[in-house]
Amino acid sequence: MKKTSIALAFAVAGFVGTVGVANACSKIAIHTQEHGVIQVRSLDWDTAINTVAKVIPLGGELIVNDSETYKNVLRGQAKYPTMAFNEHIVFHGTNMAARNDRGLIADILYQSASYTYLDAHVANQSASVNYIAVDKAPSTIAANYASVKALVSDLQSGKVDIGWGMKLGDGGAHGSHINVQDKHGDAVLLQLGEGGKTVVTLGKIATDADVAMQANEPLLHTSKEYLATFEAQPGDQDFLNQVPAGIRSIDRFARLQGMHALHTAENYRGKSELEAIGTLNGAFDQAANLAQFVATGSNVAVQQAFEDASGVSKTVMALDANGVYPTRVKYSHGLNSGYFQFDNTETNQNVNFNVYQVLKNAKTEICSDDLMKAANRGVVTWGECKG
Repeated sequence: MKKTSIALAFAVAGFVGTVGVANACSKIAIHTQEHGVIQVRSLDWDTAINTVAKVIPLGGELIVNDSETYKNVLRGQAKYPTMAFNEHIVFHGTNMAARNDRGLIADILYQSASYTYLDAHVANQSASVNYIAVDKAPSTIAANYASVKALVSDLQSGKVDIGWGMKLGDGGAHGSHINVQDKHGDAVLLQLGEGGKTVVTLGKIATDADVAMQANEPLLHTSKEYLATFEAQPGDQDFLNQVPAGIRSIDRFARLQGMHALHTAENYRGKSELEAIGTLNGAFDQAANLAQFVATGSNVAVQQAFEDASGVSKTVMALDANGVYPTRVKYSHGLNSGYFQFDNTETNQNVNFNVYQVLKNAKTEICSDDLMKAANRGVVTWGECKG
């Protein structure tokens, strides 16, 4: 499937130069020959966060928290058993990632650059479109679609769209972008662009870095303009030596593009799955694992929420020079085998299990304990979901 940007919208904006955002997460995936698609992503934040894995069984009810922003919200029951990875300390139960038993995985990452387009998207909503709740978008997508092609078909036909302007859990609305990948190697990047239009970029994980990795800021077309400013390009011997080593999102984007160009299927030939996952983690760590105590600097703008004098909640883009957003959590996935590893980077401990085996055995909704604590013990406990 050739990479294309489908004309739900073509966002056009001025190049923002060196302004970037440091907070919130990165991701990279590659398509190996022996083990299929493997992926590594992080959760980065300025305070402690967590993850709870939740099983949505076949026929399980899909949760919608915000039913007011959009008239038509996609509801129903899970068509495919799905595991959602939710964050409860900061993001009010927002679903950070989800994967189903068919080998499809969806991730949502913070993206302040799209925040200014949220109101336009809400205002331009169509009565004929079913909007996917953004705070549960990964699990809703995984529970409804067996492949990237099936999702893109519904996006192209106008059957569904992302409800970008919905609240995240019981918090406010935030800018974000979504990446969906499947075990066949297809991937799609969904971003909210100018005019409040969803921009769909479709491609192959093996050959199209734009859909194989994510950082946060800015939007894809502007990040690509920054990439073009380097004398060397991804895959060139000197490219990674030319990209700044700081924590800005736009530099993480460039470094991840460089890593994707080097981490080819041919270079992974002969590795076991664990060796492949370890190798990709090494690439991710050099490109995007953010250390403690490193401030964003004076050239970084972030989305900041506050209450005005009358108590009205507002959000603005503002500098956060002293902000520190270290990597707190890493997820590693094997889409063919079902492998999942959770890394608590604060304690350097991890725990792993097979997603497909858990989904096969679970006949009702169940949840893990806090995976931050499970990693420290080396074992996950499953039981009744608590909120």
